Amino acid sequence: MNRQAVLMDFEIDHLDFMEYGGYTDYVDFKQRVKEIKERGVTKTVSYEGKVLGVMGYFELWPGVCEVWIASAKDLDKGGVFAVIIRDGLNRFIDPKKFHRVQATALNNEVNEVFFSRMGFICEGLLKKYSITEQDYKMWARVK
Repeated sequence: MNRQAVLMDFEIDHLDFMEYGGYTDYVDFKQRVKEIKERGVTKTVSYEGKVLGVMGYFELWPGVCEVWIASAKDLDKGGVFAVIIRDGLNRFIDPKKFHRVQATALNNEVNEVFFSRMGFICEGLLKKYSITEQDYKMWARVK
């Protein structure tokens, strides 16, 4: 992996260095990430000293985990971000031998391409799933 691209241990202050567009309330987003961090593994995605996003996973029950990814609103290094996320999946999730790795993501073309390239299969549409009543899709890698 490029030495300028880093997947590092997450600190809650890292969120102060990115503008996240998925939540209307930044304080609520920050609190939710704190809660998720306590349940599993959380990493910061950085490139050339700029925080591109955060990612992590938590075990739902033995053999099954939920992956979550939040990218910066102004992400202009999407290819680098994808490479780092793939590295994160390989280094932190795959060795755990989960038989199911799943993710819930906004229903849009960017996520279609992204999750497909990560080896996930779309399992269905979740209508009005988010707090803003947007449609999401369930993605999974099943062994």
